[in-house]
Amino acid sequence: MIADLILVVTSIIISISAICYVITHRENYGSKKNGILIILLYLFVGILYFSLICLATMSIFNEETALSLWNASIIISLFALLFLSSLHGIIIGYKKSEYFTAFVFSFLGGIIVYLVLFTRSFKIQKLGLHYYFILQNFYLFYFMIILASSLVILMWYILLINYSKIREKTLAKLLTLNTLCFTVVIYTYGLFLLFPNLFFKYLHLISFLITSIIFFYEIIKNPVLFIELTNKIYDFIIFHKSGILLYSYDFETGRETEDSLLKGSILIGINHILSNLTNQKDKLGIIKMENRDIVLEYDETLGYAILLITNKKNDFIDNSIKRFMEGFAEINRDELHSLNGLIDTSRFKNAGRLIKDYFAPYIK
Repeated sequence: MIADLILVVTSIIISISAICYVITHRENYGSKKNGILIILLYLFVGILYFSLICLATMSIFNEETALSLWNASIIISLFALLFLSSLHGIIIGYKKSEYFTAFVFSFLGGIIVYLVLFTRSFKIQKLGLHYYFILQNFYLFYFMIILASSLVILMWYILLINYSKIREKTLAKLLTLNTLCFTVVIYTYGLFLLFPNLFFKYLHLISFLITSIIFFYEIIKNPVLFIELTNKIYDFIIFHKSGILLYSYDFETGRETEDSLLKGSILIGINHILSNLTNQKDKLGIIKMENRDIVLEYDETLGYAILLITNKKNDFIDNSIKRFMEGFAEINRDELHSLNGLIDTSRFKNAGRLIKDYFAPYIK
């Protein structure tokens, strides 16, 4: 019993620390949705599920209360699987699985909740200071295994078919580690349901704590892991409304580029933005191409524009562009106001530092 209490307190401390860190550093995780899903995972698994499963198996409550706590832990685990599946798909940037995931959780999840709430699926056996929940309705177990296995197979499938598309191999390896850890947690839970004994109980709980600690470490040290890993930026260009190129950066090579090296798709965007620069007061948005999004933004007051080419625009890119423009305007305001005649573009090399600050996850 003391071991259970120590594990619960440890899990709650880790989870609250992770939640607080994500809330205070929410801008590091690409989008609000990513941050919310991470918080929900720690809330539902690290606090609610972990506490319920420990309290249910400690013989400090009567059997009916313990059974209610046990059933609640099963329902909570379904939500946790949903959050995990959603976060995994968002991180990789794979949206084709959304309908399948929704169907699996709606259909199988509905059946599982019904069996938990309206059938006597477990028999309680007390041995010493612990309750053990013996499966009586194996249909519940079958449906839970099918749902969990569908999730695990889907996560590995999405990871493997997109592995080569991930920006950095280090991030791909970290995501593989995470997927492996969550797979172990999911199947040790299945073993605990099928063989309710202390060994499988603590194997499951400790495997989750290890995964929780690894995940928390990555939240702090590698927040770029949560920024759509298959998303890429190809080119970043700053130019004056007169058409003079002020600065250009190639994300594929990690180097500044010259005017003569600009690609055709970039020139299309430049022509578009120049034709609108003098008469449009709002942001210009994007030009959609077959495999590219050309993101356009300009500062009407200082008379310069930004053009960014990516395979897909997302919230992180939008926020980074805004932050970049604020920083660029602040340090180059005087130079931009005084531009006329022959322009010395070397004065805008400081844009390179800002790119490294605000677009770090995309720099090789």
